[in-house]
Amino acid sequence: MNSEGIELSKKNEYKKAEKIFLNALKIEPNNSIILNNLGNVKKFQNEYEESIKYYEKSLLVSDSLYLNSALNIGIVSYQTENYNKSLSLLEYVISKSNNLKLTEIAYYNLVLVYLKQNECEKAKTELKKYEKIFKDKFQFVKQYEYLKSEIKNCVQPRV
Repeated sequence: MNSEGIELSKKNEYKKAEKIFLNALKIEPNNSIILNNLGNVKKFQNEYEESIKYYEKSLLVSDSLYLNSALNIGIVSYQTENYNKSLSLLEYVISKSNNLKLTEIAYYNLVLVYLKQNECEKAKTELKKYEKIFKDKFQFVKQYEYLKSEIKNCVQPRV
């Protein structure tokens, strides 16, 4: 059922995917992957509060071990301008993850959060860490160049 829901999501058939995931949840109510996927469906429909509820439950039932949910909460928190929550979750994922893809996404979003807050120096520092880890990855180059150009345009407020 989970695979079917994912395939429907890939086709942007979110309502159908949600129905499948909800049925799967009836069978396995504490499955962190299904809960995370329900959060994704809600996120893709811009239902951010609902998505966070599913991500948080996923994180809770996994004893904070399912880092995909933590990453997703961090991203949705950024999108809803809850920057402190976003930063703490993205930093948590970076500190705990052994999965390079999750770490890469977390660093990318961490830099975006700092840029959004005009924390230019912090954004530069995190971008340097990001570069050290991912410089040899092809996809990294495009994202790195984007972040680098955004940092050039960053204006840190004077105190």
